[in-house]
Amino acid sequence: MAAPVVSGAIACLLSKYPFLTNAEVKLKLHASCVQIPGTESGWGILDFSRLLE
Repeated sequence: MAAPVVSGAIACLLSKYPFLTNAEVKLKLHASCVQIPGTESGWGILDFSRLLE
């Protein structure tokens, strides 16, 4: 059920920064994830507060 959470986070991000491009959203999303040791799939856990900085 990650897709609804990530979609909502992106909606909040775009409401704060409406002029971000798709590429910028993807970069910010990737940079805001916390890596999980021992996993090799996915980007980790989304840190919502870090995303909106």
